[in-house]
Amino acid sequence: MLFERRPVADTENTILVHSIRLPELTLKKGKKISAADITLLINAGVESIEVAALQDGDIGEDQAAGILAGATAGANLEADQPFTGRCNLYATQPGLLVINHGGVDQINGVHESLTLATLAPYSTVTAKQLVATAKIIPFAVTKRHLVSCLQAARKHFPLLSVAPFAGHRVGLILTSLPGMRKSILDKTVKVLCGRLEPLACRLSREMRCGHDRQELCAALTDLTGSGVEIIIISSASAIADRRDVVPSAITAAGGEVVHFGMPVDPGNLLLYARIDRVPVLGMPGCARSPKLNGFDFVLQRLAAGLKVSARDIMYMGAGGLLHEIANRPLPREKMLKVESKK
Repeated sequence: MLFERRPVADTENTILVHSIRLPELTLKKGKKISAADITLLINAGVESIEVAALQDGDIGEDQAAGILAGATAGANLEADQPFTGRCNLYATQPGLLVINHGGVDQINGVHESLTLATLAPYSTVTAKQLVATAKIIPFAVTKRHLVSCLQAARKHFPLLSVAPFAGHRVGLILTSLPGMRKSILDKTVKVLCGRLEPLACRLSREMRCGHDRQELCAALTDLTGSGVEIIIISSASAIADRRDVVPSAITAAGGEVVHFGMPVDPGNLLLYARIDRVPVLGMPGCARSPKLNGFDFVLQRLAAGLKVSARDIMYMGAGGLLHEIANRPLPREKMLKVESKK
């Protein structure tokens, strides 16, 4: 692409680089100059202007942006009409945005003229929400660079997709200790239902039992055979070890503990397990609050039908330090002060 200042008479079919605003004439940046525009410019006394001229092998910004966006869009995404070198991608239904991070980096590493920006991986999105944008920086790109981006998109396809929330049936078990107020359990149920609704999930069965291995094992066995697709355990006391009440009850019910703990705070004491093919989540205490915590990270993926491994949880640490929840029993800042006095 040529980028130069030319006499106005020699600018037909080139692209205007800078907007021109005169009392009798306004031409916007990026406009393809026509013979009529040239006449108006000459009559306005303009002698020369900055223009860009495409050469063989160049692809205009709008065409290139549309091609790039279309190549990156997987399931449940649609591209808008490109405009001023930008083409946006929108979700077609609610779900979780799944991104091949390496593929996005590879595209952005091809050349500075082509860029792809997305929401954070595993963002929850709604229908018609903007999730990504392909932007061409200059007025045109070389075909060679665009082809390299398309090759990267094919290699990592689907580069971007939305995993829709599948409407899972959820079972909840709440354990209690002597003296525990019923209002605490009721509030936990209410908060959980508020979490499930935007994920298109519903609480199909609720059970309450003592904070006891045998009682919890019996409840898990009953719930597993009832057709629920996700089981959540709200424990009366925080899980302290893999041999504690909740994990040992899961094992006794024929399940396996996949991972205990996570590098997300609040949410450190989350437990993730399976009984047969049913995922089981041991809620951390912070999940009694509606504020975002590590429990949400895992619940959202399960609600979207995505598999979750121990490694997935272990890699949630970057960005895992969330805002403090004021009503935590021992907020982080106070805890640091206590430890400093020891």
